[in-house]
Amino acid sequence: MQTHSRARTRSTLRKRAAIPALVTLTAASVFLMQAPLASAGQTAGSAATCTAYLLPPTLGGIRHPDRWGSGEYGASRDHGARAHHGLDYVSEPGNPVRAPATGIVTRIGTAYPDDNSLKLVEISIGSGCVVLVFYVSPIVHVGDVVEAGQIIGTAQNLAGRYPGITEHVHVELHRNRLALNPTEEFAAAPVQLASTAR
Repeated sequence: MQTHSRARTRSTLRKRAAIPALVTLTAASVFLMQAPLASAGQTAGSAATCTAYLLPPTLGGIRHPDRWGSGEYGASRDHGARAHHGLDYVSEPGNPVRAPATGIVTRIGTAYPDDNSLKLVEISIGSGCVVLVFYVSPIVHVGDVVEAGQIIGTAQNLAGRYPGITEHVHVELHRNRLALNPTEEFAAAPVQLASTAR
């Protein structure tokens, strides 16, 4: 009987080992499946890197250039005075917005100091890294644990602030308050996670 029980335990462990452990989460910390990635202007292994797989928050692609510029990271803004520090994912107002990563909601704020209507959701994903999702009407609260692909709110309307702009959700990746280029993190999302964004 004991031998049979041990054999069944070994069989169960083998089955579990065959399933990729994507996320382990505790109340105190968040650990994501890691991939070595470098931020823009940084070399791999530098202090200013953040490693995580990220899911697009919407089903739309990156915003193509319009009168307000491109939605790509590093795109010119204000006639070259500054660079775009995130990625813009196309989404019509009212469409669901999903968490790009598993983590803990650490802030619900406003996208601009002069406009309380446009909101952002900050998700802490560990190691000093946070993902910020802008232009979302949140349905989550500070302290909530969210999983990658989980709906965190709906896309907001940007026409009032940016007439003629392609409606979108803006995403930034920060480590220790430094904005990083999240392009590779989004491109590296494994199939197991990407399939949840429906």
